[in-house]
Amino acid sequence: MDKSKDSLAAETSKSDAQQLSDLLQRTPPLGYLQEWSETLLHPLKEEVYSENQISVIVFRLGDEWLALKSHCFKEVSEERPIHKVPHRSNEVFLGLVNLSGELQLCMDLRSLLGIKGKSEEIPLKSKRLIAIQSESDLCVFPIEEIDGLYLLNPEQIAEVPSTFSHSLKSRYCGIIYLKEMTVGYLDEKVIFQSLRGYL
Repeated sequence: MDKSKDSLAAETSKSDAQQLSDLLQRTPPLGYLQEWSETLLHPLKEEVYSENQISVIVFRLGDEWLALKSHCFKEVSEERPIHKVPHRSNEVFLGLVNLSGELQLCMDLRSLLGIKGKSEEIPLKSKRLIAIQSESDLCVFPIEEIDGLYLLNPEQIAEVPSTFSHSLKSRYCGIIYLKEMTVGYLDEKVIFQSLRGYL
């Protein structure tokens, strides 16, 4: 995905390039990222868990609660503009966003997963952006909210319902029932493979 990111950045217009340059000079509000990092990572320092347990972070997209392994999460950011790339942005690839001084690919997981709410309904500013990584690939996507971090035993993860389509089912590792929520547990490797098809 790094090569795609480089080629996309090169295709931005001069006006976009100036906007992106100005954006690079912005700094996050004091303590914002540190606060989120502590919120997400601090429980791991306090909990003693077995090798069989899985650490996940639960977040909401549209009306759906989803989870990814906590080690995938690299950063949580405040709202910022998402810059469309002419002739390249689509229903899943929203554009480029500045994160910690670097341009990153911004994707729409709601569209990828067929979650209620069209990509057009996502504003070019989102209350939160999260960055996830799988091996050398990194992408950013907007979310509605983060619920928190959970430690799970394997038996807490149920099979994906047979009502899911084959292509959609392959993107989930299972279903988690937490409190009053039904949470879709995503397979980060399959998610990244799917995202590449929209670049």
